[in-house]
Amino acid sequence: MKIYLKKDLVKELDTDALLAYIALRSIYHKGEEEFYVSVNMLCYRLVGDCSYTRTFKDSVVNGFNNLVCRNLVVVKEQISKTEFIVNGQGLYFDDDYFVGIDLEYIRLACSVSDRIDRGGLVKYLLMMVGTFNNDSYRYQDCAFGGRKGFVGFMPIGYIAQEAGISEQTALSYNTILEDNNIIYVYRHGHTYYDEVDECLKTINNNYGLYEDRKDIIRFGDNVSKMHGFESKTNMQKKANANRCRSLAAKYRAMCNGKEYSTQEMQEIYEYINSRTKE
Repeated sequence: MKIYLKKDLVKELDTDALLAYIALRSIYHKGEEEFYVSVNMLCYRLVGDCSYTRTFKDSVVNGFNNLVCRNLVVVKEQISKTEFIVNGQGLYFDDDYFVGIDLEYIRLACSVSDRIDRGGLVKYLLMMVGTFNNDSYRYQDCAFGGRKGFVGFMPIGYIAQEAGISEQTALSYNTILEDNNIIYVYRHGHTYYDEVDECLKTINNNYGLYEDRKDIIRFGDNVSKMHGFESKTNMQKKANANRCRSLAAKYRAMCNGKEYSTQEMQEIYEYINSRTKE
């Protein structure tokens, strides 16, 4: 299920209010502005099951109350301490800039095992998604075939600033999002001379959602080629070919009596077994 969020609200809201806003937007329907919600329902929408902690639940409650104070949500009737009939007219938006993301990615971010601010991690993820480029000319330069809106190339310092966090925190969030297969980052590691500005520049990394990693790699390879560098895909192929040649040579030497360490022998046998299965 893909949800759409008002971009300036994503940037403006505190992390607790953002969590509640995301949960409510996942429930809200334009034709039915008054609807029933409970705190547990909101938490379930964010996590996808009932494994959330009391601390997480308290954050959602605090965020919901913040939205009520801002009149983004109006409580029409309080059924119990945790159940409400609300009017969500303030959740509607039409022509504003928005961020679209599959709810499953929000749930993955809310369910990571690390002890961190889940709302902060989600906000950083959304600000990153908000930097995905939709300008066709950038994709034409990379000879990508017309697809757009799936990859970004802004420096991490800019995304951190948009999310209202330090660059160090952004780097830690990046690691968590990568480790949990939520985002994919293509790291160039190349520096080039910009003739217009007459200075050395570093190629910014390319990044996107994990499901788009194949296209991100293709895009990153094309960017490398544009700047005169060999693509990572070709470099990896060459590295794999060199490793195979090395293991084949070691196998022949081992057959002639040369001894290798246990680890090297294991690598040799794994290579030979993989070759015999082809």
